[in-house]
Amino acid sequence: MELYNEFEPAFGLIGKAYNLFDKWQTKKHVDVVTSFHRNILDGEETEERINYEKENIQVNQDDYFTLLKFAIADDEEQKTDIYSNIYKYIRDHQNIEKREKNRIIRITKALPFSAIELLPEIYVYNKFDNLDKDIKLYLSTLANNFNFAFEINLFIQYGLFVEESIVGQDKRIQITELLNKMTEIFFKKNELTPEFLDISKKEKRGKIILTYDLEDNKNINKLKSIFFQSKLDVISEVNFETNLNGIIQNIAFLFTKKPLSNQTINILKKNLRRNNKIIKVTFDKDAIDPIPEIGNELIFLNNKSCIDAFIDSIVIE
Repeated sequence: MELYNEFEPAFGLIGKAYNLFDKWQTKKHVDVVTSFHRNILDGEETEERINYEKENIQVNQDDYFTLLKFAIADDEEQKTDIYSNIYKYIRDHQNIEKREKNRIIRITKALPFSAIELLPEIYVYNKFDNLDKDIKLYLSTLANNFNFAFEINLFIQYGLFVEESIVGQDKRIQITELLNKMTEIFFKKNELTPEFLDISKKEKRGKIILTYDLEDNKNINKLKSIFFQSKLDVISEVNFETNLNGIIQNIAFLFTKKPLSNQTINILKKNLRRNNKIIKVTFDKDAIDPIPEIGNELIFLNNKSCIDAFIDSIVIE
C-alpha cells in the first residue's frame, strides 16, 4: 500500500499521458486518411469522381490498403501525398510488375521527406535548359554541401544517384533514370516545372546588328518590335552593302522578294566570312535567299509559333 501511495501521482500522470496520446494518434490518423483521399481526388470532389475512385479501390484493394497503412504508420505526415501519388500511379499502370511495385514502395519508406523534397528541383535542373544554373554546376554544389550529405548518400544507396570518382576534394554524382521515374511518380506534372518551383531562367538579352534593304521600313519595324519584346537590343541598322568590322555577336538579315545585285551579294558574302552567327529572316513568302550557302535556312515569320521558334534559335552568349 505504501508503495502504491508513493507511485500514485506517477500513475495519474501515466493515465493522462495515455489519454493525450490516444487523442493525438486519432487526430493524426484522421488527418492522414483525409489528406490521402483528397489527393486521390485531385480536388475534384464530385459524386461522379468519388464513385469512380470507389470502383478503383475495389479493384486495387491490396495496393490501396498497403499504401494507406504505410502513410498512417510513417512518422512524417508530409509523405502522405507521396504514398497517395504512388497509389494513383499503380492504379493507372495495371501492368506494373510486383517486383517493380515493391521497389518503389521500399524506396519511398526508406527516404525521409528531407530527401524527397529535394527531388523536384534536381529533376527540373536536369530536364530543362536555360535555367539560372546548368545541371553539372547544380549537382556539384549539391553533392559537396555538407548539409545534404545524409540525403545524397541515401540517393546513392538506393540507385537514384551514381557516384563518380572523386576529383581532388570534390564529390561528383550523376542522375539515374530511376530518380527521374521516382520523381514523376511522387509528384504531379505541374509541380515539376521551373515556374512552380520559382527557378529563374537565364535572361535572354543580347545585341544584334540588323542589315536590310533601306527601302523596306515597314518590315524593319516589325522585326525590331519582335527583337525588343524578346530582350534583344538592335545596336545598329545598316544597309546590305555596309562593311561590318570585327566579329559581331548576331547579325540579322531581312530579305524581301526584291532581288539583290551581284555586287551586293558579293559584299554580303565578304562580310560574312568572319561571322558565323547569322540570322536570315523574311516576312515575304515569295522571298528568295540570295546566299543559301551561308548561315541558316531562310526563316519565314508568318505566325507566332514561327516567331517563337526563331527567337529560341538565337544563340546569345
